[in-house]
Amino acid sequence: IDELSIMAAKGRAEVRFISVDSEEGAQLKSGFGGLAAVLRYPIM
Repeated sequence: IDELSIMAAKGRAEVRFISVDSEEGAQLKSGFGGLAAVLRYPIM
């Protein structure tokens, strides 16, 4: 997580942490292994 946060900061990206104690966080953890992103540009 530290390395990804550093990379995000270099790319001027915003990092947000979502607690698994919330319903949304629990769904994120079970569905995506706890890691997700909203991309600004499409992946080619």
